[in-house]
Amino acid sequence: MSVLPTDARRLGIYSFYDADGIVDRYVPYFLNDLKENLEALIIVVNGQILVEEKQKLLAITPQIIVRENQGFDIWGYKTGLDAIGWPDLAAYDEIVLANNTVFGPLYPFRDVFATMDARDVDFWGLTRHGEHEKDPTGCNPFGFIPVHVQSYFCGFRKSFFQTEVCQSYWDTLPAMPGYNDAVGRHETFFTRHFADLRFKLDTLVDS
Repeated sequence: MSVLPTDARRLGIYSFYDADGIVDRYVPYFLNDLKENLEALIIVVNGQILVEEKQKLLAITPQIIVRENQGFDIWGYKTGLDAIGWPDLAAYDEIVLANNTVFGPLYPFRDVFATMDARDVDFWGLTRHGEHEKDPTGCNPFGFIPVHVQSYFCGFRKSFFQTEVCQSYWDTLPAMPGYNDAVGRHETFFTRHFADLRFKLDTLVDS
């Protein structure tokens, strides 16, 4: 079963990018509410961040990684996963991956987790994107855009991230030199790929 207990241990990995290295006010608002539901939080900064702006993030968590801006949020997530490593990640019941392209929450994250914790899934997200017959990215191995969990916020249960196929996926993640690569080779590919492997998924909003 992949239903989570009320005392579940949850890790958050937040991928952050700002062209000017500025932490806008919505970011601490988002993270402080999210952090109430986490045992630990890692922030991965893609690219530059001003010294005084970094202090805003350090006030939320001491675990901050600043890296070269390559691979978009996807490689930010991978950097966080690699920093801890699969053996130590096994201590958690769920890993939450989120990025700063989303604003909120309008309602406390505790309500989101209370809803999703009760669902028997291997991975989940807030919203899903519909199917498109054509692949505008030209990068999706399926040749079209399948229905997929949108990658700006998703949760991985231990039943998923402790499997060899999941770990191999992240360990061998290809480079994402452009936006089309990131969308076509990961975001619009990931859900269908693992659904075909019989992993269970759901979204908070059936959009």
